[in-house]
Amino acid sequence: MAQWLRERGVARFVAHVHPDHRASAGIARSLGMEPSEEVHDDEELWTTAPDAERRHDRRS
Repeated sequence: MAQWLRERGVARFVAHVHPDHRASAGIARSLGMEPSEEVHDDEELWTTAPDAERRHDRRS
C-alpha cells in the first residue's frame, strides 16, 4: 500500500503509535517513519522525514 501511494505522489506518512506497541512502531519504521517528540492521547506521532521517499527508494 505504501509503495502504491508513493507511486501516486504521496510523500509523507503519519501514524499515531502507542509506546507499548512495538510491532506497530516496527511497521512505521519499515515505512521510513521516525518518532517525533509530539504525543497525542498517549500515542507518539511518527512521520516520514522530508527526504524519506528518496531513502526508501535506495533500500528497495
